[in-house]
Amino acid sequence: EIYTPGAVDTSLPLNKVLDDTEREYIKKVLRETKYNKTRAARKLGISIRNLYYKIEKYKLDMQ
Repeated sequence: EIYTPGAVDTSLPLNKVLDDTEREYIKKVLRETKYNKTRAARKLGISIRNLYYKIEKYKLDMQ
């Protein structure tokens, strides 16, 4: 779920909201690219190394 301004729980710390939003966005792009990390990184505008870091950070399932 991507947060929208009216749907955000304002009791959450900003870093939690940002992390959750980033995690969901990366998951969406990975699904759209059929888990092709090179294409996903390009679409996200980040390096492949940074994408691998974020996959590990958010413990994303690659299936």
